[in-house]
Amino acid sequence: MRLFLAQSAVIDAYASLRHTLDTCVKGRWRSAASLHATVLFTGERFPAEEIIERVRTLDIALGSTAIEGIGRFVRNRILYASARHPALIEAHSKIAEALGMPVQSPYTVHVTLMRYKTMDTECFDAQSASLRGKRLGSIGGPLKLMKSVLTPDGARYETLYRF
Repeated sequence: MRLFLAQSAVIDAYASLRHTLDTCVKGRWRSAASLHATVLFTGERFPAEEIIERVRTLDIALGSTAIEGIGRFVRNRILYASARHPALIEAHSKIAEALGMPVQSPYTVHVTLMRYKTMDTECFDAQSASLRGKRLGSIGGPLKLMKSVLTPDGARYETLYRF
């Protein structure tokens, strides 16, 4: 079971954003209902009960923040929406430490939009620059322990626990 901790995300006018970026990238878009900001991916390292037990003892106050841009992780071909969310960055570090996992530095607050197959980088860079600093949506709500199940139609997500 692939587990991760996340906070909910909403992209305002998601269909319009997808339409704008479809000229630059090709791949399978995540559904609006499945969008989330990954706080920490634990994979199959720990059982859900252990994650819940350790995270419940932590003092984590996430709050909400605006999504204000898009970016990409070149190595694993992920297109994402980005935000400046110091509380989420702090939560990432606290949870990783509590689980004895190495802290990824620097952690990028991101909402995965797609794993792209092809990208016109010049087009994407222009679109990314035009969206920087514009409110595209928000990240908020309680921290959740979620599981990811890979299917032929893409990843399916299920919330196992809300903190």
